[in-house]
Amino acid sequence: MPTRSLSTDQLRNFKFHVILSRPGNYPNSAPRSLASLGFAAVDGLGINIQNIEYREGGMNTTSRKLPGQATFGPITLSHGATLGPVQSWNWILELFSAIQGAGTGQPGTFDEGFRCDGQIYVMEHPVTYGPFAGGGGVGPYPYRMKFQLYNVWPSGLIYSNLDAGGNAVFMEQLILQHEGFDVTFAQNSAAGQYIR
Repeated sequence: MPTRSLSTDQLRNFKFHVILSRPGNYPNSAPRSLASLGFAAVDGLGINIQNIEYREGGMNTTSRKLPGQATFGPITLSHGATLGPVQSWNWILELFSAIQGAGTGQPGTFDEGFRCDGQIYVMEHPVTYGPFAGGGGVGPYPYRMKFQLYNVWPSGLIYSNLDAGGNAVFMEQLILQHEGFDVTFAQNSAAGQYIR
């Protein structure tokens, strides 16, 4: 049985980093950051392969099962609403304008290209190796796992209920549709290999 240590423990679900970015206005221009916010929760990361049942004569006791299309469910990002950044609301407004035919189509607006790419990083905790061990140094962030999202766009923006008798944070949920994701894992946690 292998010896357990902090550097080989399982990943924690509370250390993550979300980045959403759109392509630049012109060819070969740098991506523009749409949001790099401190989200409190990410829900819906998963893939489902549909099942196709097939029956044929002469095989009457069981049916064949074939893999069908893959579907990716929506991803929900949640965070406490704050005064100041309004990227989520602007994204919804400009997408809605484009749907209604009122979009400007100008470079730099969401209706000119409302889809974006996204990355969700799962970070190491505690930091046990490399430049971040002990809280100092420079170098790559200690990411251990990366979800690369493709063609992301918002399909909903939900605010939590208001309650005069409550005692909770006013939450905002951004619901994102996407066309799939890739997952990248760091190869060796104990050796301090990170994902950039």
